Amino acid sequence: ISRVASTVTGAMNTLLIGLRYSGAAVVGYYSSADKIVTLARQGAVPISDSLYLYLIANKDFKLVKKLMLIVMPVITLGSIILFAFAPQVCVFVFGKGFEDAAAPLRCLIPVMIFVLPNYIFGFPVMTPLHIEKFANMSVVFGAIFQVCILATLYFLGLFNIISLCITTSITEIIVFLF
Repeated sequence: ISRVASTVTGAMNTLLIGLRYSGAAVVGYYSSADKIVTLARQGAVPISDSLYLYLIANKDFKLVKKLMLIVMPVITLGSIILFAFAPQVCVFVFGKGFEDAAAPLRCLIPVMIFVLPNYIFGFPVMTPLHIEKFANMSVVFGAIFQVCILATLYFLGLFNIISLCITTSITEIIVFLF
C-alpha cells in the first residue's frame, strides 16, 4: 500500500501540472526540477539498502547516528549551495532557457534534505525494531495529506507550480516527523 501511495503522489503531481499548464513551459520546468530531486532519491537508495541489511544482521544503531552526523551536514551544505546557484545549475544541467526551473527546484530542496533521513529511519531502522508498519503508515499518511492539500489548492484556484513544490516538501517533512 505504501508503494502505491508513493507512486500515486508522484503521478498526481505530474498529472496536476499537466492539467493546469497543458503544453506550457512550466511543465518542463517542473519536470526538470523533479529530475534533480529524483537524482537525490536515487543517491539515497544504495545507502538505505545497504544500511537496511546491516541493521537487520547487527542491530548497530550507533552506525545510523554516525552516518547522519557525517552525511547530513554535507547534504545541508550542498542544498544551501544548490539554493544559491539554482539558476546556474539548471542552465548547466538542462541548457539555456531553463533558468525558470530554479524557483520550483528551490521549493523542492527540503525534499532533498529529508529524503535520506526518511529512507534510513523508515525500513532500515524500523524493521529491526519490529515496527516497520509505521514506515508504511507514514508514507500512506503523507500521500493522503498531499492529495488532500493539492486537491484543495486545485479546487480553490490556488494550485500552481510553486504551491505544488512547497506541498511536496511539506509532505516529505511530515513523513519524516511521522
